[in-house]
Amino acid sequence: RKDFLQAPIESIYFGGGTPSATPSSIEDVITTLRPVTNERCQIAVEVHPNDASHKLLDRLLLAGVTRISLGIETLDPKSLRKLGRNYTPEQGMAALRRALSKDFELVDVNQIYAIPGLTIEQSLHDTRAFLAAGIHQLSAYPLFSFAHTRMGNRAKDVVDDRERSRTQKLISKTCRAAGMERTSVWSYTQSGHEPYSTVTRENYRGLGAGAGSKGGG
Repeated sequence: RKDFLQAPIESIYFGGGTPSATPSSIEDVITTLRPVTNERCQIAVEVHPNDASHKLLDRLLLAGVTRISLGIETLDPKSLRKLGRNYTPEQGMAALRRALSKDFELVDVNQIYAIPGLTIEQSLHDTRAFLAAGIHQLSAYPLFSFAHTRMGNRAKDVVDDRERSRTQKLISKTCRAAGMERTSVWSYTQSGHEPYSTVTRENYRGLGAGAGSKGGG
């Protein structure tokens, strides 16, 4: 549509599901939008740790991707299994090291806390490990429970609000002590890096089954 393809496009974000599973689709969209993007267009992709091979990461860079977000979530093996994540903490960290070895402008890590059975100290251990690896941004948020999901909204699958709040405050304190700035509700970014965020933009168009758009307030 003409009203959608208005130049210049300043950022392109591939998220929801696992876009890194279909890199050819990412390449096709970037190629299609190239004529209407500006020179400094940010192109961001959500990457599953199992997809983050050297080959895939190099392919994304060649396509023009400038920033990625790794959905590692936690380094606790029991919590990973509970979330249905089919990789080990070691594999998650190996994926992160590969991503940081590339020339992306920004590498973000998603961390989930307030997982039933995961202690506050375990969550802080995750945060410290991600920071020590040299990430550019941490996006840390509590586990959200919905009735239609496998975990559902049963009482035993919901962490007390006070514990969620305390964990968030301690993660924030840890990130700030490491020199990170809070750049959104959930995100902490290294100074000198523009934040990777999908919730701080005022105007955007979404395409896809679960996409949303925002414009004019």
